[in-house]
Amino acid sequence: MGRADRNTRLVRTKKGQKFYDESCLELKKKHGSVSSYVRHVLIKELYDNNCENPASSTDKNCDEDCSDNQPPAVSIKMDRSTLLLKKNDFPYAVETDIEHYLLWSFNALKVGTTPEPYVKEYIEECFPSKDNEYLWFVNPPHLQSIPDLHHGHLMIRKKKE
Repeated sequence: MGRADRNTRLVRTKKGQKFYDESCLELKKKHGSVSSYVRHVLIKELYDNNCENPASSTDKNCDEDCSDNQPPAVSIKMDRSTLLLKKNDFPYAVETDIEHYLLWSFNALKVGTTPEPYVKEYIEECFPSKDNEYLWFVNPPHLQSIPDLHHGHLMIRKKKE
């Protein structure tokens, strides 16, 4: 797969963008914001699992409200328990043999196309490189649609024989 140097080229289909826009409006009505829906519904288990630890319960990550539009503070833990992989409900328009996932993180993720070692290990566990190839990237801040929740994009394709 190619590099994600040109993140601005990644777009949704017209139909996909319409669905995304309509869904965002509905989520804002129902949950107050898209971030609130993602945090309290979609990735609730990520925060529940990481906020049970009393040592981290004072972290900004565990606050009920992310409305200050700032990403949560970095957690001390840097392992798979701070990650949650979900298929993207609003994928970019990519080739049909590519699946678009979002890797949500309790910790800040480095912008760019090189995953941190613990992220790379997690990807390898989920999608072994002997069978799959992947493209990883974290959008720069100006392209992040949910800037107050840490996440990266993972494009997966089965290796061709």
